[in-house]
Amino acid sequence: RLLVPGLHEEVAAAIGLAGRPGARVEDLLSRDPDPDIMQELEPQGFWWCRWCAMVQPPRAKHCRDCNSCVLREDHHCPFLNNCIGQRNYAFFYGFVVA
Repeated sequence: RLLVPGLHEEVAAAIGLAGRPGARVEDLLSRDPDPDIMQELEPQGFWWCRWCAMVQPPRAKHCRDCNSCVLREDHHCPFLNNCIGQRNYAFFYGFVVA
């Protein structure tokens, strides 16, 4: 069960899966990949994260330190103890420049 209502629709829209296979709640909460869905998504660059048990969009990576998948992950910063990715890259750049 998801903690934030409607989060799965927002994430599906952000990664380009809105209205397509793989965006349903059942697909997101499944522990095993659906072969039919993965056959359609893998040529487009989507992968199955075996640690998070979810569909990973292109350029997303699983971080061992954070134990989560990060969109457009650049690296895990040991000084901030945080992953640098799509949602905080500008803040990290400001931190480095300052």
